[in-house]
Amino acid sequence: MALRSWHPSRATVSAAAAIALAVAATLPGAPAAVAAPVELATGEVTSEVTSVASTTTVQIGDVYEGQRPIARVQVTSEAPVTGSVGIIIEGVLLVGSATLTDGQGMVLLPPVHGGPEVNYTAYYYGAPGIVGSYAETTIQVMTAQATTTQATVARSTYGTPGTVDVTVKGAAVPLGDVTVTSGSFSRDASLSLPGVTATVTLPKTWKPGTRTLQVDYTGSLSSLPSQTTVTATVTKAAPKVTAVRETAVAKGSRSTLVATVASDVARETGQVQAYVGDKPVSAKVTLVRSGSVYKVRFRTWKLPEGRIAIKYSGNALLQHKRAATGLYAR
Repeated sequence: MALRSWHPSRATVSAAAAIALAVAATLPGAPAAVAAPVELATGEVTSEVTSVASTTTVQIGDVYEGQRPIARVQVTSEAPVTGSVGIIIEGVLLVGSATLTDGQGMVLLPPVHGGPEVNYTAYYYGAPGIVGSYAETTIQVMTAQATTTQATVARSTYGTPGTVDVTVKGAAVPLGDVTVTSGSFSRDASLSLPGVTATVTLPKTWKPGTRTLQVDYTGSLSSLPSQTTVTATVTKAAPKVTAVRETAVAKGSRSTLVATVASDVARETGQVQAYVGDKPVSAKVTLVRSGSVYKVRFRTWKLPEGRIAIKYSGNALLQHKRAATGLYAR
């Protein structure tokens, strides 16, 4: 049977007449006696069979507009209950039916639109030896509640994925999905309890800088959609800067050093310069690719007394950095 969403405008008189004819013989007050068995050889009535009464109960929970109610029907009688039940909305339209098992049946009904109240009737059509019965119930049709969406983003560094933590609040418990978008990037996550939160992982390949993220809660039957924006900040990654000597390091003398800049997430292009304290003791020199890192061999000027440090200029993906070495000019 094809089910349609029910709306008050779809009720018809012809449907009411059809249902009335279908159930009239089984409603309370119908004759209790049924045709008596006849002995075929003599044509005499051998006995009379009397039908027993039945009792129908139905439970249908309140729903949100657009939701499909579930009808749970129970039929009891002195005799074992067989047969089927039909569910009628507002007394005029058959919207579902089920065959009973041990006197019980469950019917998934069409989505409900309208309200705020909807009336249902569960009809048990009866069976041989059992008179039909019915039960009525009224449910409340609730409207979706407003929500607010909040999002926070922790600052991340290039090469490390950032995360967006999303929280949705509402009068009803918000369920469903959130979507985070920025340019061509779009990712979904499902809300989870407790706290009605979701976490979305951001790409680790995003370059340093800031970008605006659109955060959308898609809504559900019980909760209206909502949205917010949040700013994500990606900072440059920190490289490792080291240096070793090729010639002696002494006060008043020049020395040959080899500086190395290494990173797990980006090429270490750029320049380095040697310092003692705040005083530069070499020219700026450009790093050159050497295997998996960038290096440069260079000569210092005459060294003052003190510890040598290497200052790396940084690049678009890596931070500038000053790193002390274990080299002292004495």
